[in-house]
Amino acid sequence: MTCYYIDVEADERGNAQRLLTTNRRKSAMAKGHNITAEFVRAILDYDPETGVLTWKRRGPDSFVSGNRQSAEHKCNAWNAKFEGRICGCVNSIGYWQVTIHNKHYLGHRIAWLWIEGSWPKDEIDHADMNSVNNRWSNLREATRAENGWNKKKKGGSGSALKGACFDRARSLWTARGRREGKTICLGRFKTEREAHEAYLEFADKNYGIFARSG
Repeated sequence: MTCYYIDVEADERGNAQRLLTTNRRKSAMAKGHNITAEFVRAILDYDPETGVLTWKRRGPDSFVSGNRQSAEHKCNAWNAKFEGRICGCVNSIGYWQVTIHNKHYLGHRIAWLWIEGSWPKDEIDHADMNSVNNRWSNLREATRAENGWNKKKKGGSGSALKGACFDRARSLWTARGRREGKTICLGRFKTEREAHEAYLEFADKNYGIFARSG
């Protein structure tokens, strides 16, 4: 899949130090070089219904004239190539990623900034566990622990059911959950289903909307 970035032309990068004028770019950058909501809304459109980010039309003041091309010529060429095009691509770990001023940002965090006007305090959880589904209804702020609760069952427990693990020494099924960073034994049971149901009860009480059955 082709990735569409804000810094796209090699000759422009060589001639221009920015796509916005100096004052506009300085005002757009927050402490730690994080971009602001104002800046993101100026260069990108976000559709909450589809979760898609697209490049907005630029004005000549977003470009710098060079020896060979005027700012207006560069502006027209950029808009012809990128205006309305989808911004970003799927990265190596399966999340949508966009690149702005040679810095990578996760698409769901950009979407949150675009809507809320500020960066999320912690992480963003995809409610349906689809890491590229950045529809607004699918995004919710979460801690690292909450994000981890809303995950599919990991392998290696000897069980197809989440929260259940077979104890070979006792020939019983153990139910396990996590709370405050620690693994908790919820009891031992004769069947895999019983252990799973114990986990579900624990998850429902402790994980709330982030609880997942499997």
